[in-house]
Amino acid sequence: TEREIVESISNDDFKTLKAKDIMTDTPPIISEETKITVLQALMVQYPMAIVTKKGAIVGIVTKSDLIKQAL
Repeated sequence: TEREIVESISNDDFKTLKAKDIMTDTPPIISEETKITVLQALMVQYPMAIVTKKGAIVGIVTKSDLIKQAL
C-alpha cells in the first residue's frame, strides 16, 4: 500500500529492498463479468482488484474507479 511504501522510504535499507519485502496480500482476481455489487464488497478489504478475461489480465479496478463511476 502507499503507507507501506512511504514507511519503507524512511528506512535506511530502502535501496536494498525488493518488491516482495513490501508487498501485501494478493488482491482479488475477478472476471470482467463480475457484478459491481460483488466488487464493492471486495473493496471493503482490498484497495483494488485484478480483472481477467479468459485467464489473462485485462485491467485493474480501484476504489477510486468505483467512486468516479458513482459520481
